[in-house]
Amino acid sequence: MAYTAKDGYTTEDLLHFGYGHIDAARALFLDDPAFLDSAGYLAHLGVEVVLKAWHLAWFGQFENTHDLVALLGALKKKDKSLNIGNDNEAFLSQLDKFYLLRYPRKKGDAVEVGSDQLKHLNALLDALWAKMPKELVETYKKIDRTRKGGRVLMRKKIDGEKDAERIVETKKDTPAAQ
Repeated sequence: MAYTAKDGYTTEDLLHFGYGHIDAARALFLDDPAFLDSAGYLAHLGVEVVLKAWHLAWFGQFENTHDLVALLGALKKKDKSLNIGNDNEAFLSQLDKFYLLRYPRKKGDAVEVGSDQLKHLNALLDALWAKMPKELVETYKKIDRTRKGGRVLMRKKIDGEKDAERIVETKKDTPAAQ
């Protein structure tokens, strides 16, 4: 099954959500080791959604798949010059397995994930960003970080706090590592 703009999907939303998942994954990779499964899963999800934004831009649709290698492969088939390097392709294959981190695995069938993989994730993302079509780069740069999916993002008042505040917009020209 394929999804299109007629189904309500936009490249802007896909980029916003994808890089949002990636930012959350980065934060979790740098925090408690107990969060590594979530970090790995969110890293997979973020890259998947970014690649699907690229598919929507180039093909007018994206497939209902979670296979990162296949998503990149379809892009490479359209543009033979799309080369992210052997190391990044190898990490993409490893990242593909992180989809399995969303549920516990039976013993002996574990998916390994560690904080050291953040550097590989950042290298992969930098390589993808360098090859990303200009229209997607421009779309990303125009994203209002205080609005997402038709919502206004804000911190709501919690007992003991003075006021609710709207999340301060931070303009990011690239989704590169912080």
